[in-house]
Amino acid sequence: MGQRSFPLRRNRCHESPPSDGNTSNVGTALYLGKILGVIIDGTNVTNITGNGFNIYYDPALNSALGGLTYALNGGGSLSPVPIPNSLLLFGSGLLGLIGIGRMRLKK
Repeated sequence: MGQRSFPLRRNRCHESPPSDGNTSNVGTALYLGKILGVIIDGTNVTNITGNGFNIYYDPALNSALGGLTYALNGGGSLSPVPIPNSLLLFGSGLLGLIGIGRMRLKK
C-alpha cells in the first residue's frame, strides 16, 4: 500500500481529555475532531511523532482513515475513539421503549 496524504487541521482539540484514567503524563491521550495532513505508509503515520502519546480521532469526521489504528513515530498510536458499550445499550433500550409505545398505541 502506497503513501496517502491528508491536509492537517485540528478542530475541537481537548488538551485535557475527559477522565481517560491517566493520572500522570505517561500514556496521556489527545482527542481530535477532524485531522488533516496525515501521511500514512501502511499502518504507520510518518509525519507525526507520538513520543508515547495516543491520539484519538473522530471516525465520523475522518472517513479517509477508515476507522483504523496507526502507529506513530516515537511510540504511541493514532486511533478512532470507540463508541462506548453503554451508548449502544442505551440506544437499544430506547428503541425497545419506542417499540413498546407503538404497540400500546395500536391497541
